[in-house]
Amino acid sequence: MSTLSKHGTEVGRIEGLSSVTVYMNDGTVHKDSGNGWRCAGRVRECLTPADAYERAAEREAARYELAPCLAAYRRLLHSTVPQHRDRRRLHVSIAQHAGRVDDVLTDSLEVLCLHLDEADLATLCGAYRLAHFEATELLHSRS
Repeated sequence: MSTLSKHGTEVGRIEGLSSVTVYMNDGTVHKDSGNGWRCAGRVRECLTPADAYERAAEREAARYELAPCLAAYRRLLHSTVPQHRDRRRLHVSIAQHAGRVDDVLTDSLEVLCLHLDEADLATLCGAYRLAHFEATELLHSRS
């Protein structure tokens, strides 16, 4: 387990779909995928931490430009569930149940202890299905 404060100040933070990556001013990169902070590596010596963060942020933005449905699902997920760990657990539940609202609703109440409105979950599951379809289409168009 890593402690962020031991590595100086935060240069930048990238919140992905189910993880958070933080660039620190001492050159370390930390990632939290739901199990606490882990040191994911170091910035290359030829780059400053700020440059590395900018490059990663640009790559992330480009990724969401290619997949607007994925970007919409991410925005909806982040606005519906503000806590990172809960957000990750809900995304995993939606992905495991292939966006079936009833199964996700049962999971969110019994397993995840999240009390979400059924209409919010239906919107999230619909957005997930669109993002999944979009990803499948992108994959097939590249091959």
